[in-house]
Amino acid sequence: MTELTGNSQPAPEGPATPPAESASPAIGCGSYVVIYTLIAYLGLFSLLFAGITWLVRGVIVEFGNAWPWWLTPVLTLGHWLGLAVPILPLLYFWRAPGKLRGVAWLWAAGLAYLLLQMPLRLIPPGSRYGWPLAQIVLHVILSAVVLGWLGRRRLPRPAGPYAPALLLAALLGLPWLSLGAIGGLLETALQLLAGLLLGCLAAALIVILLPPDPDSRRWDFGTGAHVAGAFLLMLGFGFGASVFQMFMLLVLALAGWLVPALLHWGRAKPAAGWLAAALFLGLMAALPYQTFDVPELEISLGFGLFSLWEWLLIATAIFLVLVLLATILTFMLRDRLSGAPRLRWAAGGAWLLALGFWVFIGQPGLHGERLFVILTDQADVSAAYELPDVASRRAFVYETLVAHADGTQADLRDALDLLQVDYTPYYLVNALEVEGGPLLRLWLANRPEVDRVLESPRLRPLPAEPSVSAGGASAPEGPPWNLTLIGADRVWEEFGVRGEGIVIGQSDSGVQWDHPELQRTYRGSAGNHDYNWFDPWFGTTVPEDWAGHGTHTLGTVLGETVGVAPEATWFACVNLGRNLGNAALYTDCMQFMLAPFPLAGDPLRDGDPALGAHVLNNSWGCPPVEGCDANALLPAVQALRAAGIFVVASAGNSGPGCETVDSPLPVYEDVFAVGAIDRYGIIT
Repeated sequence: MTELTGNSQPAPEGPATPPAESASPAIGCGSYVVIYTLIAYLGLFSLLFAGITWLVRGVIVEFGNAWPWWLTPVLTLGHWLGLAVPILPLLYFWRAPGKLRGVAWLWAAGLAYLLLQMPLRLIPPGSRYGWPLAQIVLHVILSAVVLGWLGRRRLPRPAGPYAPALLLAALLGLPWLSLGAIGGLLETALQLLAGLLLGCLAAALIVILLPPDPDSRRWDFGTGAHVAGAFLLMLGFGFGASVFQMFMLLVLALAGWLVPALLHWGRAKPAAGWLAAALFLGLMAALPYQTFDVPELEISLGFGLFSLWEWLLIATAIFLVLVLLATILTFMLRDRLSGAPRLRWAAGGAWLLALGFWVFIGQPGLHGERLFVILTDQADVSAAYELPDVASRRAFVYETLVAHADGTQADLRDALDLLQVDYTPYYLVNALEVEGGPLLRLWLANRPEVDRVLESPRLRPLPAEPSVSAGGASAPEGPPWNLTLIGADRVWEEFGVRGEGIVIGQSDSGVQWDHPELQRTYRGSAGNHDYNWFDPWFGTTVPEDWAGHGTHTLGTVLGETVGVAPEATWFACVNLGRNLGNAALYTDCMQFMLAPFPLAGDPLRDGDPALGAHVLNNSWGCPPVEGCDANALLPAVQALRAAGIFVVASAGNSGPGCETVDSPLPVYEDVFAVGAIDRYGIIT
């Protein structure tokens, strides 16, 4: 009903004006000093703690030791105590109703969250599904408690608009979608659900414990935003798995600065915007996880693969710039946000832009889990030992293995084709590499012809190929000390043997084929790389080396002035394009060593065993982190030996201690394992 004035005439309706912003709450300067001192302490202490933990983990892994299972919970408890000591006293000193009490209780809720996350630290960091599933269970329970117990009395019914949350999430998600790579469908869905549940919990607690007020926008967009950021920093530390903690605490803390804008946007009652804030925070928590693989980061730390870390740092830096710009803009517009437009079309356009960035700048598609499926029936090629010459042995082994693989894999290939599942068949080990997750793995493991299913980890693609560095060292004038120490120079002089007529097969990170130490002896030096080069990593058609390791090790074998057998010839394959392999990639290259094929050829149809290697150089191992078990590659080396090929493998870099050689290939009796000594003859 229209309200009447004293003369019974309707009151004139003028333009709506925003309520005058009230003065800042009656909080003394000392309290502000305490708040901002604690915010700085929480941020610096958590970042330093996460960084030091990362360095310690790297040192332990680098020296070949396992990260103790109990150390992560202990360190997490130490971090919790470091935060609890300054925060818990606030519950006593800031007891009076008002914003200070809300600050104390909000930060105390962050401490409680960290405490509840501690048992989850026992989950192995490489668990691709265990971590998000555990997060989902925890956040379902916590959200039910918060929304059911506190929310019924203190949380209003949510109201739109939601488009601003989607708009900001799309724009701030651009660095993740452009520089990262999305994993498999199931893990991506689990990560999204875990992130959204975290956002729901965080937004509800912020609104319940530190309610936004349309008459105190300066507080909400200033100190209140920073307090919320500190709270979300704690949640990010708990939500972040393993080495990802330092990034998640930064991302969520900075995203928290935009929560007040989303609460006030288009609403007279900002508390009703808690679900919009939850949507935004959930997407901010999920996108980094979906685009940068935590198990891969963990593996990269131990293997010295820092290119992925570089891209993650770049994405985080771009996110930092974008969120600062958005925070400044929304702070400047804070008095107008309650009447701001809903921006539905802008949100849709922003997500189309994000999709375009992902498709045209990023790494589109799903880059999920792969499985190495080993069949029970492995071919018997022992009859090759009865054949009169190496050429016939090689041909027999190749033809027998291919025929056996085609026959025993037929039903499984048909079933995978019917399911439209991508796979790669192998013959040197009777196996297939299959793209699929845990459900497909369960189905495969119960197939009658399958012996076991191993993980086949493969690094997700990077935005750009790794850079190649060049050295400036000149060739030595005489035999280096390592050659004289093993007597190579004496063999040259006394026996006249320098490797003539021997073909070396090199499987490693690649080879710089035009290197002055190697170009003359490359079998394809005239420019014909068919049958001489295979790159299952990047699909290159000319030999190159991204990491330098393959060029170095091949130089040790047959370099012009630094090699043991400088007159031997060579061809090569890439199984360690980014210093991480798996059983499938290693088998790719060993098949090429037995029966090379053209650049676009099929290993099972176009292999030519007459062009195979005499000696294989393998300066790598396949530990469990790469998916191998003890016998994963045993059929391959047994077949290679039956074909008359001499397989050489490095004994590894784990030091001179007992039982440090514990993964394929050097553990097999069909392989000649090579260790190393320094110039003083001491085993290294």
